[in-house]
This record gives sequence, structure tokens and C-alpha cells, in this order.
Amino acid sequence: MKRNWILPERPGARVLLALYALLFATAWQFGRKMHIESAYDGRMTENYLLPWTGRDWLLLFALAAVVFLLACLALRLFRTGRAAIGTEPLRVWRNGWFWGSWALLMILWLPYLLRYYPAFFFADTSQSVGQAFDLSTLSNRNPILYTLFIRLCLRVGGALSSKDVTAGCFVYALVQMLTLSGALAALCTWVGERGRLHWYGRTALALIFGLDPYVAAISIAMWKDPFFAAFVVLWTLELANLVLPEKPEKRSTAWGLRFFLLTLLVLFSRNNGFSAILGGAAGLLVLFLRRRRQRKESAALRPALLLTLVALLLWGIMIVPVYRQLGVGTPKEEIGGLMLNQMARVAASEEGVLSEEEESFLNEMLPLERYPAAYRPCCVDLLKWDDAFNFEALRGSRFMKMWFSILPQNVGIYAEGWVLETFGFWALNRPESVGSTANISVGSPLNFKYEGETKVRGRTLRFENKLPAFLDFLPLPTDTPSLPLGPLNWLLLLLALLLLLNGEGSLVLPLLPSLGIATGMLVGTPIYYLARYELPVQLLVPLFLLLACRGRGAAPAESRR
Repeated sequence: MKRNWILPERPGARVLLALYALLFATAWQFGRKMHIESAYDGRMTENYLLPWTGRDWLLLFALAAVVFLLACLALRLFRTGRAAIGTEPLRVWRNGWFWGSWALLMILWLPYLLRYYPAFFFADTSQSVGQAFDLSTLSNRNPILYTLFIRLCLRVGGALSSKDVTAGCFVYALVQMLTLSGALAALCTWVGERGRLHWYGRTALALIFGLDPYVAAISIAMWKDPFFAAFVVLWTLELANLVLPEKPEKRSTAWGLRFFLLTLLVLFSRNNGFSAILGGAAGLLVLFLRRRRQRKESAALRPALLLTLVALLLWGIMIVPVYRQLGVGTPKEEIGGLMLNQMARVAASEEGVLSEEEESFLNEMLPLERYPAAYRPCCVDLLKWDDAFNFEALRGSRFMKMWFSILPQNVGIYAEGWVLETFGFWALNRPESVGSTANISVGSPLNFKYEGETKVRGRTLRFENKLPAFLDFLPLPTDTPSLPLGPLNWLLLLLALLLLLNGEGSLVLPLLPSLGIATGMLVGTPIYYLARYELPVQLLVPLFLLLACRGRGAAPAESRR
């Protein structure tokens, strides 16, 4: 019987690729069927889903068939023409390219720090600064570690003993820039060595990060995302180093301490760090179980798995009993923002079905007559900020109980609410997300609102342009395009599938933290799209491209310089 040249031989592979194609086509079609007038603050009459027609279903299945064939072709190409990548042990900090790339990134980003001195400062930042001065007000809405680090920077800058926080903010921005540039220098060096790039390829990779206004501007933004992204990048490189060496490498105590510290930093630097670490932990567990009969290979994975599980246990202990004992908690509206908006959609919709108990709860949270005006399909923030919103109603277990109680009679409304609030992270054809350029201005930095100086919690914050006059010609934009997360997440998922179906499942491990972050956005995002929420995924694209060009063929003994 003649062999099919494009379709996978194994039925399981065909099923997985067909499912991927169907989901991809569904995402495309939902993007077409959205009517969005004002994504952030548009009401139900402005942001809604158009009804599906028979033509839409035909287009869906036609597109799914095309995507399925293209995915099958990609799998076929994956099995031919491998490009060898380095598998020898690698210590990036012992490589001259690492130090050179680090210095280059700092030099290229420095004009941003001088032009927007002391840093991009946001309303969210002022809350953390206030908590840093008064530890009795601590809340895990912004991670405690992040707030304590701000306190340290303010202390170094002398702000704790004065009425001026400018120097402390500058210290924060400088350390953040050093951390993010160091992580990206490690990534550039790692990709350069593993990919055996020539010197100009390595230089070009560092220049891409150094000259990209999106990365440069966010490196001095006083958000928790840049630190979080740096830690995720470094932890991902550690996972990649676990599976790339052909011979299992014995792990030292120093490596164990570094791996454990990075795991904790990812967990405690951002609340969705849990999804990143959980993804990596799941991959480590599966690999360990698959290799348990191969003692050397399973022994190399055992310490990483144990350290990750211990870190998760420690995180759980801190977040629940310890923080609770200290009176520190994460507001329920931050954890369940998406669920809150789904419940509000039921209350605002004429088709919503509610029992008396459910109506009573929703009315306690916000008067029922206010929901049509307060509910925003694409963002939960304006609902929470309504003057009549009662945060006390979210305390305890009643919130989750009511969410599950309302669900059975309102599945369609819940689904519509999910689509309209998460579409930026999976839609492929929405200009509100794919064409988004609002990187810094979306946070309304005080740098743009006030000139000279302003007051933050009763303390002075001064904004100055310290860029030398001869460099004033430099364009230093703050809002520029970045890699759109919807298409990026779909390509990342496809890469994981291709590696898995090609018998290289171990190489999926470095993808799992990013897939975990992307999945977390689908179940817990408060807004339809913010690029910085998946900053680590965007920064790790060079690693993804290298794995897409993966291979285990013969390679030169030394990297080309």
C-alpha cells in the first residue's frame, strides 16, 4: 500500500493535530464574530459577540482542514533536515559573550533611564510604596517580596529617613535593569552557544533586545513584571540544561542552591508564578517517571524535581497559613477577577437565570440595578471600582459557592464572558490585541501626568530629564509594537505538539513554564489584553526558535566564534 506522504502514520498524532486545528480555527472565527467598540470600558451594548450563521460553520471547518494539513506538513518537515544544537555542559557566566552582551544591553538601555529618570512610576507603584513605608498595610495584591524589595531600595536611597523617594526609585530601576539585562544576556549566550552561532549572529541577537523600545522601556517600569520575566527566563534555561546534555550531568550543591532560589523567586515575584512553576514541575515529574528505569538519567532529574516540589510546598505554606496569621492576604477580586465578571454578566444580562439566594448575593455585592452600567465585558476593573461595590461580600467561601451555583443555568453567558475577557491571549485577528502598542501609557505613569515633581504618599517624587543634550536626538518611544500574545501562544503550543509527536518529548520541558503562564491568563486574567502579563514568553522566543531547529545530529566539538 502506498505510503501517505503528509499525514502522520499514527492515529493518535492525527487526532492531536486535528484537535489543534479545530481549536485554532475556532479561535479565528470567534475573533471574526466579535464587535468591539471600546475594549477597556465598553459596555454590553458596545462589546459583544455576533450570532453565528451556517456560513461561519462552513468557514470554521474549511479553515480547520487547511490548518490540519499545514500542521501535518510541519510535522513531516520536522522529521527531515535536522540542525544540530550543542548538548555539552554549559556555564554561561564563564563565557565572555555573556559579559559582553550584558554590558551592551545596559549601554543601549541607559538613555531610557536617563530620559525618564528616576523610573516609570504608576498608580499601582504608589500603593506598594505606601505599604513599603507602613508594613502594617501589607497585601499580597502586589507580592510581598516585591514590596519589601521596594522598601530596601527606598532605604538605600535614603527615602525612609527623608521626604523624597526619587533616589530610592532610581535604585529600584537600576537594579531591575541590571537583573533583566543579565537574564537576557544569559539567554543570548545560551542560544549562541547551543545554536553554534557566528559572532555576528550572537551580536545581532543581543542588539535585537538592546534596540527594541518595548524591552528597553519596560526595563525601567516599576511593575513586578520585569523582575518576574528575568527569573522565569533563567529558570527556563536551567530546565533546558537538564534535558539537552546527552550524558546526564552530576549536579553540585551550588547548582541546587541556584535552582532552588530561582524557583522561589519565580513563585514569590508574581502571583501567577505558580502557574509557571507548576508547568515545569509537571514536566519534570512526567520525565522522571518515564526514565525511572534508566538510573543515570532519572538521577539527574531527581534533585530538580524534589527542589521544585519543596519550593511549591514552601510557597503554599507561606501563602495560606503564614500570610493569614500575619494578616496578609490576596484580595479575592484579584484571584477570581474573571469569575467575578462572569457573575456580573449574568446579573447584567436579560437572559440571566438566578435563584433568590443568588440574586441576594449579587445584590449584596452590588445593587442589581447597577450591573448593566458597571459591568464591562472586557475588563473587570471598572466593576470593582464602582462606588457601590462591596468588597466584604467576596470574603470567605461564599463567593466560590455562588459562582458554581450560578453556572449550570448560565453556561452560555459564562462562556461569552470568558471569550470577551480573555480574547487578547488567544485571538489571532483582533486589532485590539494583535496591533496593540500601549505598553507604558496603559499604566498611566505619573511621569506623563506631572511635570517636575508630584507627591506620593506625602513624599516628593521628582521627574527629570538627565539625558545629555547631545543625545536629545535619540528617539525613545514608550509605546511600540511587541510580539502579539495570541499568535505567539498558538505557535508555542504547536511547537510543543510537534516535539512531542516527533519523539522528542523531553524538549517540551523548557516550554512548559511559558505554557503555564499562558494557561494562567486563560483562567485568571482581569483584562482582555496586556502584553506585559506574558513578558517572559515574549523574551524566550529565541530559545523557542532554537528548539524548533533542534536536532541531535553530529556537531563540531567546539562552537564557532
